Amino acid sequence: MIDFLRDYDANVIAIMMLIVIYVISWLRAEVNNFAKRLLRIIIISNIIVLIVEPLTWEVDGMSGSAFHVLGYVTNSLMHVVPLVLFCLWFAYIDYKIHDNIKRIRRRYFYLFPAVVIFALMLINLFVPIIFSIDSLTNIYQRETLWFISFIIIYAMYAGLIAMVIKKRRQTNTLVIVSVLIFFILPFSSSLLQMIYDRFFYTYTTVSIAILISFIFLETISGGRDYLTGLYSRQSFDAYMHHLIEEGRTFMLLLIDLDNFKSVNDKYGHVYGDELLVDFSTMLSEVFDFADMIVRMGGDEFMVVLKEETPEVIASHIAVLHDKLANMPQLDHDLSFSHGYALYEEGLTFNEIYRRVDQKMYLEKHDKKTSM
Repeated sequence: MIDFLRDYDANVIAIMMLIVIYVISWLRAEVNNFAKRLLRIIIISNIIVLIVEPLTWEVDGMSGSAFHVLGYVTNSLMHVVPLVLFCLWFAYIDYKIHDNIKRIRRRYFYLFPAVVIFALMLINLFVPIIFSIDSLTNIYQRETLWFISFIIIYAMYAGLIAMVIKKRRQTNTLVIVSVLIFFILPFSSSLLQMIYDRFFYTYTTVSIAILISFIFLETISGGRDYLTGLYSRQSFDAYMHHLIEEGRTFMLLLIDLDNFKSVNDKYGHVYGDELLVDFSTMLSEVFDFADMIVRMGGDEFMVVLKEETPEVIASHIAVLHDKLANMPQLDHDLSFSHGYALYEEGLTFNEIYRRVDQKMYLEKHDKKTSM
């Protein structure tokens, strides 16, 4: 047993790491959403592969009918379970991009590759087309279609990358990074495994990719707004608490898009989301000197600045108005209202927030009454 653990220490460490990720994901699941459940199933699938993979090497060449059967079972699992793992991963990324559980449930074809491989494994029991186990020596041998699992996975990855490229403007940067990592690490290892079938670090690298994806998409991402990539309200609240505790001087600039609900009603939420992403990009360009730019929720944004003069604020607001008016894809009028205030020592967070909120709504009210 000790020798087995020593020979496959990379698998053992990867399994321990995945168990830790699973437990953390379960304990920290304040909202046990679809993405978290899907990620935990992916983790379980990877653990199964990491357990079964070394068994295929251990039973290879061992005499006896029991080991002959075990060789077929373990090697068949090594073709089916990884396909299930990658199919689930693609569904997970699809959900992270579109945030639509109904879309995932409608897209049954994500599981088709696993079903195809399962059917081929049944055929393989009678007509060896993917692998065979020699009846005398119990040694594993590749057959004509041994590479089919790799080809299916690569084809699915090509489709996933195409989807990410198509939706890149709406896709969080962390999702794109996770897709690249989950592709580069296993892809490199699987190429080596295709050349040298005794190279068994592919699913160890998958474990590392899962760890990085968990950190990016289920941990760090809470600090960023998922749609726009700006800081989230959660990050803003924490930063405000820090600044007020430290007694630092700062300004808050609140910006709210005018009549944005009518844009969603007329053009649809997909168009509205794209508009929010574009406006967020403008904010980042105009206020590139800001300490923090936040999407507070909906069509409301907050810019945290060091102490600035009203003239500086006005000039940058004018630039933002100009950029918004000259958006090439905008075929309707869109404007925003704003309010700003300087933090004074002794004010609470709610008090400074109320000041900028009142100023913003005063401007919005003046616009309506002047129409």
